[in-house]
Amino acid sequence: MAKLSAIMSFTAGLNMARLKKSIKEDTAYTVDDLDNDLLGIDRKVPGKEAAGEYTVKSGDTVICLTRSQATIITPATTGKYINVNFVKCIFDEKIMNAWYFCYLFNESPAVRHQMAKVQQGSITGVSKLTLNHIGNLEIGILPDIETQTKIGCIYKQALHTEYLMKIQAEQVKQFTLSFINHIHKQQGE
Repeated sequence: MAKLSAIMSFTAGLNMARLKKSIKEDTAYTVDDLDNDLLGIDRKVPGKEAAGEYTVKSGDTVICLTRSQATIITPATTGKYINVNFVKCIFDEKIMNAWYFCYLFNESPAVRHQMAKVQQGSITGVSKLTLNHIGNLEIGILPDIETQTKIGCIYKQALHTEYLMKIQAEQVKQFTLSFINHIHKQQGE
């Protein structure tokens, strides 16, 4: 059994109180950004390129410690700063496909079970992973990179399809309610 720390390293986010006051709050990477990046929501507004240990760029892999979720940074969130609730993952893409890693971290029953064990007994009720917890996760034997790439692509597409289906369901609901309200209004006249 291989541990994550054997194939990747991590950069913890910065305490935002230590950032210069000139840095605006909207330049901080948030859980909303994570959700949008994970679901493939195209906001068509590319972020600003920024270089630095605590900034993210398109293609970076990030873990949210409070949500125990991983995603890939999109162009829309490029240049944002990660705070102490996020970790940037650094690994060789010849060994691990980024979207396969997201699948493994977010969905694998074996990995989720390990995370649940380290989060048990939290006194505060807030379960937050640590770099040590993440590094000690055992991932087993990795499939070859082609298989990882296929699984990663399928996972990414499944998440985006789920997002589109939710939008479609909301549109159907709104159309139906509009139709019902129209009928109801006609009956009242």
